[in-house]
Amino acid sequence: MVFLNSVMSLLFFFSQPHLAFSYSQEDHKPTARDLALQAQEDVLCWSTVEFKRALNFMRQNKFIVMNEVGSRQLAERVARGCNGASERFEKMLAMLKTIGLSDKKALEIALEFSGYDTEVQTNFLEIFNKAFLSEFFDYDYTSAARLAYELSKEFKGDPVQVREDFIELVRFCKDGKKLDLPLNFCAEFAVKVAKLSQYYEEGVRQPFYSFYTALRERKDLSLDMKTALDISYNVLKAGPRAVKNFMEAFEFGLSDKGLMMTKDEALSFALRMARRSHVGDAPPVIPSKKVRPEAARAAAL
Repeated sequence: MVFLNSVMSLLFFFSQPHLAFSYSQEDHKPTARDLALQAQEDVLCWSTVEFKRALNFMRQNKFIVMNEVGSRQLAERVARGCNGASERFEKMLAMLKTIGLSDKKALEIALEFSGYDTEVQTNFLEIFNKAFLSEFFDYDYTSAARLAYELSKEFKGDPVQVREDFIELVRFCKDGKKLDLPLNFCAEFAVKVAKLSQYYEEGVRQPFYSFYTALRERKDLSLDMKTALDISYNVLKAGPRAVKNFMEAFEFGLSDKGLMMTKDEALSFALRMARRSHVGDAPPVIPSKKVRPEAARAAAL
C-alpha cells in the first residue's frame, strides 16, 4: 500500500505542467558536437555521386554535343563543386542554352555557378530572367548578365535577402502610384540600394521605404523626389544606425534649443552625422544565415 501511494504521488508530480520534465526539439540547443557535425556536413562531399550524375547528364543532354572524353573531363570539374553541384550545373546550362547562348559561354557560366551555393545560383537565374526576358527590363544579354552577377556571385551578404530586396525595389520604382520612373533608372537604382542589404539583418527594402516616405512627407522635410532618393541612398549606405542619427541631427539642427539652423544647414549637418554612423570605410557586413563553403571551392573549377 505504501509502495502504491508512492507510485501515485510520483505520477501526480510528473503530470503537473509546471513540474513535468519534457523534451522537445525546440528545447534542444546545439552542442559543440552538433555544431561540429553540421560544419563537417557542410564541407564533406559525395564527389562520385556528383561525377556520375554530371556524366550521365552530358551523355543524354540535348543542349550540347560532346564526346565521351570531354564529358568525363567536364564531369570531374563539376564534381569539385561538392554536393548538389551537378544539379546546379544542369539547371544553369539548360537555361543558358534555352536563351541562345553559345556552347562555350553557357558551359563556362554553368561550371562557375555549379560551385556556388544554390541560393547564389537562384539569384543569378531569377535576376537574369527578369532583366533579359522583359518582365522588368528587356535588357540585352550582356546588361542582364552584369546585373545578375552583381547580386549573386559578387554579393557578400545573404543571397535570399538581396534577391527579395531587389525585386521589391524594382516594383516600387516602376509603380505608377509610387515612383513611376524610367526602367533603366529603376534597374541601376534598385541594384545600388539592394547591395546595401548586406548591412541590414532583415534587408534594406523596409528601411528604404520608411526613410524615403519620411523625407517626402514630413512637413519639416518635404523633399522633392530626386533629393529624397539621393539622401535615402547616401544615408542607408552608412549602416543601420544612420537613419536614426540623421533624423536626430536634423531635428536638433532646426531646434531653438539646438543649433537654430536653416533647413539646408540642418540637412547638411544631418548628412555629416549619418556618415559617421560606423567606424572604418564601411559598416560591417551581416553574413549569410547559411554557410556557403561552395564559394571557396568555386575558384578551383
